[in-house]
Amino acid sequence: MSANLEAVKQEALKLAPEELLKLREAIDTQLEQTKTPMTEDEFEEMLEKRGIITRATNPSGMSNAPPITIKGKPLSETIIEERR
Repeated sequence: MSANLEAVKQEALKLAPEELLKLREAIDTQLEQTKTPMTEDEFEEMLEKRGIITRATNPSGMSNAPPITIKGKPLSETIIEERR
């Protein structure tokens, strides 16, 4: 540890609790300003590590199963009619 840092720590020990809180806020603000913002991938990784999200096993959303054939008119037409 540098002598400079040690001197700052010794001075901080002399501060009153209210002053320590102000010092902490100032240090936190300084650290936040020096951080680089997370990329979208880093953010998703952080959410995954916390258990908030899980990765899709098939990211394309498409399965390898063949399409199902149905009798009558196309399903898309039935859906459109029901929405009207």
